[in-house]
Amino acid sequence: MKTVDPNLDHIVLAVPDFEKTIHELSEKLGVLPSIGGRHLTRGTKNALLHLGHKFYLEILSIDH
Repeated sequence: MKTVDPNLDHIVLAVPDFEKTIHELSEKLGVLPSIGGRHLTRGTKNALLHLGHKFYLEILSIDH
């Protein structure tokens, strides 16, 4: 069985509809991702979902 690279700390999921994705993930997983914030110089925003020890999913979208 393969294991995850110990240097990998997160996976980025780029989505076109931020709010819809947050809602769908929370419905399916029963956990609400934490709104991370905005990257003003990059025009994006994110939310984070903890997946285990020092490992998380970053939901990333354009910040209109």
